[in-house]
Amino acid sequence: MTGTDDTPPTVEERYLTAAHTSNLRVVADKKGAGDVLIAMGWSPSRVGAALIRLHGEWDGAEKRPRMSETDYILLRSKLKSLTSVLAQVVAHMGKRGMENPEASAGPIVGYWLDQNCHTCHGLKFLTIRDTPVLSGMRCRVCHGSGKGAIPQGNQGKDVLNWMDACVGAARASLRTRLRNTE
Repeated sequence: MTGTDDTPPTVEERYLTAAHTSNLRVVADKKGAGDVLIAMGWSPSRVGAALIRLHGEWDGAEKRPRMSETDYILLRSKLKSLTSVLAQVVAHMGKRGMENPEASAGPIVGYWLDQNCHTCHGLKFLTIRDTPVLSGMRCRVCHGSGKGAIPQGNQGKDVLNWMDACVGAARASLRTRLRNTE
Protein backbone atom coordinates (compact mmCIF):
# COMPACT_ATOMS: atom_id res chain seq x y z
CA MET A 1 0.00 0.00 0.00
CA THR A 2 2.75 2.42 -0.87
CA GLY A 3 3.41 4.55 -3.88
CA THR A 4 5.27 3.23 -6.90
CA ASP A 5 9.02 3.61 -7.21
CA ASP A 6 8.57 7.01 -8.89
CA THR A 7 5.90 8.50 -6.65
CA PRO A 8 6.01 8.93 -2.90
CA PRO A 9 3.16 7.41 -0.90
CA THR A 10 0.09 9.58 -0.37
CA VAL A 11 -0.77 10.81 3.10
CA GLU A 12 -3.53 8.19 3.27
CA GLU A 13 -1.07 5.44 2.37
CA ARG A 14 1.37 6.69 5.00
CA TYR A 15 -1.40 6.79 7.61
CA LEU A 16 -2.72 3.32 6.79
CA THR A 17 0.80 1.86 6.78
CA ALA A 18 1.47 3.48 10.16
CA ALA A 19 -1.80 2.16 11.56
CA HIS A 20 -0.71 -1.40 10.80
CA THR A 21 2.90 -1.30 11.92
CA SER A 22 4.32 -2.73 15.12
CA ASN A 23 7.15 -0.16 15.37
CA LEU A 24 5.76 3.07 16.76
CA ARG A 25 9.02 4.48 18.11
CA VAL A 26 9.39 8.22 17.79
CA VAL A 27 13.00 9.16 17.09
CA ALA A 28 14.41 12.67 16.76
CA ASP A 29 15.40 13.68 13.21
CA LYS A 30 13.73 10.62 11.71
CA LYS A 31 10.07 10.54 10.77
CA GLY A 32 8.35 7.23 11.38
CA ALA A 33 4.96 5.62 11.82
CA GLY A 34 4.57 7.06 15.31
CA ASP A 35 4.94 10.58 13.95
CA VAL A 36 2.26 9.92 11.33
CA LEU A 37 -0.20 8.60 13.94
CA ILE A 38 0.50 11.56 16.22
CA ALA A 39 -0.11 13.94 13.33
CA MET A 40 -3.44 12.26 12.55
CA GLY A 41 -4.38 12.37 16.23
CA TRP A 42 -4.05 16.15 16.08
CA SER A 43 -6.45 16.34 13.13
CA PRO A 44 -9.60 18.33 13.87
CA SER A 45 -11.55 15.80 11.78
CA ARG A 46 -11.82 12.58 13.78
CA VAL A 47 -14.58 11.45 11.44
CA GLY A 48 -12.26 11.96 8.47
CA ALA A 49 -9.57 9.83 10.10
CA ALA A 50 -12.11 7.07 10.78
CA LEU A 51 -13.34 7.25 7.18
CA ILE A 52 -9.77 6.99 5.83
CA ARG A 53 -9.23 3.90 8.02
CA LEU A 54 -12.52 2.40 6.84
CA HIS A 55 -11.70 3.04 3.18
CA GLY A 56 -8.29 1.43 3.69
CA GLU A 57 -9.94 -1.64 5.22
CA TRP A 58 -12.36 -1.78 2.29
CA ASP A 59 -9.55 -1.48 -0.27
CA GLY A 60 -7.57 -4.21 1.51
CA ALA A 61 -10.55 -6.56 1.83
CA GLU A 62 -10.72 -9.57 -0.42
CA LYS A 63 -13.37 -8.89 -3.05
CA ARG A 64 -14.41 -11.20 -5.83
CA PRO A 65 -15.57 -10.04 -9.22
CA ARG A 66 -19.35 -9.88 -9.59
CA MET A 67 -20.24 -10.18 -5.93
CA SER A 68 -23.86 -10.56 -4.88
CA GLU A 69 -25.56 -8.22 -2.41
CA THR A 70 -25.12 -10.89 0.26
CA ASP A 71 -21.38 -11.01 -0.48
CA TYR A 72 -21.21 -7.24 0.03
CA ILE A 73 -23.04 -7.52 3.36
CA LEU A 74 -20.66 -10.24 4.55
CA LEU A 75 -17.66 -8.23 3.43
CA ARG A 76 -18.86 -5.12 5.27
CA SER A 77 -19.29 -7.18 8.45
CA LYS A 78 -15.51 -7.77 8.47
CA LEU A 79 -14.59 -4.06 8.46
CA LYS A 80 -13.35 -3.08 11.94
CA SER A 81 -13.95 0.67 11.59
CA LEU A 82 -17.46 0.35 10.18
CA THR A 83 -19.30 0.38 13.53
CA SER A 84 -17.57 3.58 14.62
CA VAL A 85 -18.17 5.29 11.28
CA LEU A 86 -21.84 4.28 11.26
CA ALA A 87 -22.30 5.73 14.76
CA GLN A 88 -20.74 9.01 13.65
CA VAL A 89 -22.86 9.17 10.50
CA VAL A 90 -26.03 8.43 12.50
CA ALA A 91 -25.09 11.21 14.96
CA HIS A 92 -24.47 13.66 12.11
CA MET A 93 -27.76 12.79 10.45
CA GLY A 94 -29.58 13.17 13.77
CA LYS A 95 -28.08 16.62 14.35
CA ARG A 96 -29.22 17.66 10.89
CA GLY A 97 -32.76 16.40 11.55
CA MET A 98 -32.60 13.87 8.72
CA GLU A 99 -35.16 11.09 8.47
CA ASN A 100 -34.49 7.63 9.93
CA PRO A 101 -30.69 7.90 10.43
CA GLU A 102 -30.30 4.41 11.93
CA ALA A 103 -31.69 2.73 8.81
CA SER A 104 -30.17 5.18 6.30
CA ALA A 105 -26.57 5.33 7.52
CA GLY A 106 -25.61 1.77 6.49
CA PRO A 107 -26.64 2.06 2.84
CA ILE A 108 -25.09 5.54 2.56
CA VAL A 109 -21.73 4.39 3.98
CA GLY A 110 -21.91 1.28 1.79
CA TYR A 111 -22.42 3.47 -1.25
CA TRP A 112 -19.52 5.71 -0.19
CA LEU A 113 -17.27 2.63 -0.10
CA ASP A 114 -18.48 1.17 -3.40
CA GLN A 115 -20.37 3.37 -5.82
CA ASN A 116 -20.46 0.79 -8.63
CA CYS A 117 -23.80 -0.44 -9.88
CA HIS A 118 -24.23 -3.93 -8.43
CA THR A 119 -26.16 -5.12 -11.47
CA CYS A 120 -23.48 -4.45 -14.10
CA HIS A 121 -20.64 -4.28 -11.54
CA GLY A 122 -19.61 -0.86 -12.84
CA LEU A 123 -19.08 -2.13 -16.39
CA LYS A 124 -21.99 -0.03 -17.79
CA PHE A 125 -23.17 -2.88 -20.02
CA LEU A 126 -24.89 -6.17 -19.30
CA THR A 127 -23.08 -9.44 -19.86
CA ILE A 128 -24.29 -12.10 -22.24
CA ARG A 129 -26.01 -14.76 -20.13
CA ASP A 130 -23.67 -17.49 -18.80
CA THR A 131 -20.59 -15.83 -20.35
CA PRO A 132 -18.08 -13.20 -19.20
CA VAL A 133 -18.62 -11.27 -22.45
CA LEU A 134 -20.29 -7.84 -22.42
CA SER A 135 -23.32 -7.33 -24.62
CA GLY A 136 -24.06 -4.11 -26.44
CA MET A 137 -26.99 -3.42 -24.08
CA ARG A 138 -26.58 -0.71 -21.48
CA CYS A 139 -27.40 -1.66 -17.92
CA ARG A 140 -31.07 -0.96 -17.24
CA VAL A 141 -30.46 -0.16 -13.58
CA CYS A 142 -27.71 2.48 -13.91
CA HIS A 143 -28.56 3.46 -17.51
CA GLY A 144 -24.95 2.92 -18.55
CA SER A 145 -23.31 5.16 -15.92
CA GLY A 146 -21.71 2.28 -14.03
CA LYS A 147 -22.75 3.88 -10.74
CA GLY A 148 -25.47 2.79 -8.38
CA ALA A 149 -28.25 5.05 -7.19
CA ILE A 150 -27.40 7.22 -4.19
CA PRO A 151 -29.34 5.88 -1.20
CA GLN A 152 -31.87 8.31 0.28
CA GLY A 153 -31.64 10.73 -2.65
CA ASN A 154 -30.69 14.31 -1.73
CA GLN A 155 -30.39 13.42 1.95
CA GLY A 156 -27.86 10.73 1.05
CA LYS A 157 -26.02 13.13 -1.24
CA ASP A 158 -25.72 15.65 1.61
CA VAL A 159 -24.26 12.98 3.90
CA LEU A 160 -21.84 11.80 1.19
CA ASN A 161 -20.66 15.39 0.67
CA TRP A 162 -20.15 15.76 4.44
CA MET A 163 -18.16 12.50 4.53
CA ASP A 164 -15.96 13.67 1.65
CA ALA A 165 -15.42 17.02 3.39
CA CYS A 166 -14.38 15.22 6.60
CA VAL A 167 -11.86 13.11 4.66
CA GLY A 168 -10.54 16.22 2.93
CA ALA A 169 -10.07 18.01 6.27
CA ALA A 170 -8.25 15.03 7.79
CA ARG A 171 -6.07 14.64 4.71
CA ALA A 172 -5.16 18.35 4.67
CA SER A 173 -4.39 18.39 8.39
CA LEU A 174 -2.17 15.32 8.11
CA ARG A 175 -0.38 16.71 5.07
CA THR A 176 0.26 20.04 6.83
CA ARG A 177 1.51 18.48 10.05
CA LEU A 178 3.80 16.05 8.25
CA ARG A 179 5.18 18.84 6.09
CA ASN A 180 5.93 20.90 9.22
CA THR A 181 7.94 18.07 10.76
CA GLU A 182 10.17 17.47 7.75
